[in-house]
Amino acid sequence: MPAEIVVFVISIINIAIGIQFWQKGNHLLKNGKKATAVVFKNNFRTETSGDKDLYYPVVRFLTDKQEWITQELNTGYSPAK
Repeated sequence: MPAEIVVFVISIINIAIGIQFWQKGNHLLKNGKKATAVVFKNNFRTETSGDKDLYYPVVRFLTDKQEWITQELNTGYSPAK
């Protein structure tokens, strides 16, 4: 019986987390603005584990106020984008 209760509680927690992510996504879709970004450059890094060499894209896009935003993405790729 206790195993079923643990599974039930974990399931409820996962559902609550999923609902939060869903609400954040809906808020972004409703209030966010779309922008077309270009890959400005790729930063090459060797991972600390030494197993993979990854390229981290740096993207650039123009805002409504005609300001350039440049940001490195958190996800690395191999080969470079």
